[in-house]
Amino acid sequence: MTKPQVRRGNRRVTAVTGVLSGRTRLRTVLRRAVRRKVRSKVTTPLKRRVRREVRSRPLFRCGACGAKYSNPLGHVCAGGGDFGRRRRARQRAGAAAARKAKRAAERQRAGERVAAVRKRERDRADARVLAARQRERRRADARVLKAKTARPRPKPAHDWRNCRDHDCQLPACEAYREGIADAQELDS
Repeated sequence: MTKPQVRRGNRRVTAVTGVLSGRTRLRTVLRRAVRRKVRSKVTTPLKRRVRREVRSRPLFRCGACGAKYSNPLGHVCAGGGDFGRRRRARQRAGAAAARKAKRAAERQRAGERVAAVRKRERDRADARVLAARQRERRRADARVLKAKTARPRPKPAHDWRNCRDHDCQLPACEAYREGIADAQELDS
């Protein structure tokens, strides 16, 4: 079964796909090739077609000025000015200043953090010292109040049985000594 053909100008195109048929396609390709060949012969001058000059490519590229050359002894550097060098120096200086400012800001923030920590520690220590002073003051006040309100202490009791002082003037001691002396007289 063949596809229906539609004619467009000088070409036959299939109705379904819009593609050239086989014989027409070959004719079109051949026409294009002939046109291309004729055009190249007409437009290309005879000298250029017969002999092309062989050019050598440069072997080196100058790192300073960017010029291409093959003979290192024959190259004279053009220099190109110092605009790029000055621009790079400005960029480096700007970057260094930015780094310096950033480091200074970091040092400032770190110093502020350390100062805040030290202040908190000082405040805590001051609060502890104040609490300890108040506690000691309360204890001292309590001791003074207790001493004022307490009854006077009695003198320590003088045990007449253990008194070793022969000249003790207490009546109990004298009586005990006399009783011991009388008991010894009776025993002897």
